[in-house]
Amino acid sequence: MVMVLQTAGMQPTGERWRLGHRPALDGLRGIAVILVVVHHAAPTAWPAAGTVGVTIFFTLSGFLITSLLLEEAGCGGIRVGRFYLRRAARLVPALAALLVVSTALSAVGSAQLTEGSIVAAGTYTANWVAASGTMLGALQHTWSLAIEEQFYLLWPLVLLAVGRRPLLLAGICVSGIVGSLSVKFWMYDGTPESVWRVYFGSDARADALLWGCLLAVALRSTRTTRALPAISSAALLVCLLASFDSSYAARNVLWPSVIPVVTTLVLFAVVRGGYRGWLTSRPIVLVGRRSYGLYLWHYPVFVLFDAPLVAELGLAWALTLLSWRLVEAPAQRWLHRGERTPAESRLVVVQTGGHAT
Repeated sequence: MVMVLQTAGMQPTGERWRLGHRPALDGLRGIAVILVVVHHAAPTAWPAAGTVGVTIFFTLSGFLITSLLLEEAGCGGIRVGRFYLRRAARLVPALAALLVVSTALSAVGSAQLTEGSIVAAGTYTANWVAASGTMLGALQHTWSLAIEEQFYLLWPLVLLAVGRRPLLLAGICVSGIVGSLSVKFWMYDGTPESVWRVYFGSDARADALLWGCLLAVALRSTRTTRALPAISSAALLVCLLASFDSSYAARNVLWPSVIPVVTTLVLFAVVRGGYRGWLTSRPIVLVGRRSYGLYLWHYPVFVLFDAPLVAELGLAWALTLLSWRLVEAPAQRWLHRGERTPAESRLVVVQTGGHAT
């Protein structure tokens, strides 16, 4: 059964601002995946790069998905079933290819992968497995994909329930951000178990996603658009001031929480104006548009192959391009043929850019 969300109350502001295709967002994806790759290539030299990169991905995903859903709602209603189909067509084929290769390597003894790690990655539960302290070897990085997929399953249903009340939706985002920070403070006590739980738990990571959602909602409401910079700046100031505290919680909960706030402010500046800076440069945009494949393949290459870094990077990029040409692009062409409305056509164009967006 097709569920449709009618949100006529959001349409007037939606007419003033549309997401469209913005190369700067591809560029931001490119920066995010480069930070993740740099961290995995040299974890001791760049210990915070991976956290920054993944958090940027989360906030960007929250912003893009909410923007696209609200835009589709203004074009007649959100077809939730079609939304799930678009997400599956974008994400599942490339991940399935990775799991097939990983299973084959594991079968011949070339990869130290357990059946449990492959199942966890394939069922998008890797983050909760990792939160329990179980490492997933060459598929460890799929934890972030699991969090985003869980978000994709739940968030359209929230929009369905909220309907034509953008201020209520903004309130839900703010409440969720506060709740997520509370979970981090409650769970974190400096022990390894609490570190894993806070780092990999979907509830503890929800604030990064919800900051992006809040921006998407704010851009469609005059009152929330005016309030967003003040809210973000206040949150940033609180986090920065609190980070000077020497406690474990302040250093390891509030300081990382600065990242989605800064990302939201950057997104706000980029999408509200005609940005034409370095984020739109061709190399960065290209990396951003292939960021999903690069995210999938770079970590297994680093873990499974003992070669010079340049060779590993070259192999990861080659696998990324093959993934796009042989798996991801054909899936997108198949989905494009099945589209029924101009809105869905625009959504596919925007969503083909990168990591879980």
